[in-house]
Amino acid sequence: MARIFTLVRLFKNRKKFRVRKKFTLMKWSILLEMIWMKVCIGKKTKTAPFLWRALGTKAAKVGKGLSNDTEALKLELQHWLEAIDHSHRYGHNLNYYYEKWHKCQSRQPFFYWLDIGEGRMINLEEDCPRSKLQKQIIKYLGQKERQVFEVMFEDGRLLYKLSKRLVDTTMSPEDTKWIFVLSTKRTLYVGQKKKGVFQHSSFLSGAAILAAGSLVVEKGILKMKLCWCLKAFFKETTLISLMLRFAP
Repeated sequence: MARIFTLVRLFKNRKKFRVRKKFTLMKWSILLEMIWMKVCIGKKTKTAPFLWRALGTKAAKVGKGLSNDTEALKLELQHWLEAIDHSHRYGHNLNYYYEKWHKCQSRQPFFYWLDIGEGRMINLEEDCPRSKLQKQIIKYLGQKERQVFEVMFEDGRLLYKLSKRLVDTTMSPEDTKWIFVLSTKRTLYVGQKKKGVFQHSSFLSGAAILAAGSLVVEKGILKMKLCWCLKAFFKETTLISLMLRFAP
């Protein structure tokens, strides 16, 4: 029964992902391989029914929120890698090793190859040394943690919902970047970016979103001309129009 339940769940999720033509059957099969290896490696209890149930749970989390809105965005491959990785190593770094794995045509699933199998001794010194790969871990917020970053409009100003404090990014040093994510439930999150530690995928633990980018806010006033979508990170979104829907 666990296997049947999981297969149904996987099929439903595949239908959601294939709305986007770029998410091919090959990429889907690679994704499932990675989820399966994560489950097998990370669990001490390895009975078949247990593993199938665990796989179903992992698959359900991938792209969570897609069914809530047809405009929902899918993470690019390197951010899938980051979301599925057991320690959420920086997706940009993982992608270098993924490309190496792809070129060597190994039959081992990517994460198994990287950490345990044939690729465990590979060190890409020029692009991303192993030390950097292991050091840069992206923080993924839990449900309670992300509440601190949730913002809302009140009397024409942006403020943090929990503390009622006005959002003001201008008080930070000039080289500081502030980022936002708009969830599929129309919830807006704002926080300070920390390269290799805290980024867009941190807010919703890699789940699907409507929009993402950087912004400038002064004493609660959103500077629309300085608000832009990071299209290299999350594709196919019209950020400004989405933001205007929620601004007073």
